[in-house]
Amino acid sequence: ADIYHLPLKPVFDYAFSVGVLHHLPDPRAGFRSLASKVKAGGHISAWVYGAENNGWITRWINPLRERVTSRINRRGLLHLSKLPAAALFAATKLVYGPLNRSASGAALARHLFYNDYLNAISAFGWREQHTIVFDHLVAPTAFYIPREEFEEWWREINASEVTIGWHNRNSWRGMGRLGDSSDRQQ
Repeated sequence: ADIYHLPLKPVFDYAFSVGVLHHLPDPRAGFRSLASKVKAGGHISAWVYGAENNGWITRWINPLRERVTSRINRRGLLHLSKLPAAALFAATKLVYGPLNRSASGAALARHLFYNDYLNAISAFGWREQHTIVFDHLVAPTAFYIPREEFEEWWREINASEVTIGWHNRNSWRGMGRLGDSSDRQQ
């Protein structure tokens, strides 16, 4: 189904999107469409890539992804992505994970590049980390949403009890309760 035109009535108590909205051509419209299928009093949650602390991705990775890697045969890219995944895996297993697990190391680690996120994924195995790298390289579209814009999404659907949190200092997660559907922008 097309997320912008879901063939569903607003009967759901809860809807969520994890890692999808920021890959849509219009993430905000996808969020509004998802919210429109939640009944009054229901809840919606979403997780999106954040603009904050991801300037290096938008400056270096996005152009590479847009011009090269998203156009490569997926099977070929799956194998090619093992190279940056191996570097990531080594960094998380040999540097970020071990440093963050010791008191003296954690004091140093918090000054390292992208520490919160790389420490979080240091618990992941090879397959999960390789999938993360592949996901960043294969998608034809990826938006990095500033907190202010993400907050607007929740106001536009007239959500209450909204909680927005910074996840690993590189993404946003939010949850809110929806009122009457006639109060929501479509």
